[in-house]
Amino acid sequence: MNGSVFFLHMAGSVALLLWATRMVRTGVEWAYGNVLRQRLRKTLGDPFMVALMGVAMAVALQS
Repeated sequence: MNGSVFFLHMAGSVALLLWATRMVRTGVEWAYGNVLRQRLRKTLGDPFMVALMGVAMAVALQS
């Protein structure tokens, strides 16, 4: 396989991966956005819970 073809395939793969990740994140935000916001508001008093909720949201939103 030619080197330029390989890099063209890799660039296309990365573009599709980024697009799919964005689509999943948008779907999760649309479906669970209100629930995530409400739970985040409840945990703003405790710094440990805020950090834990931040990690959970990062996993859920795949950022």
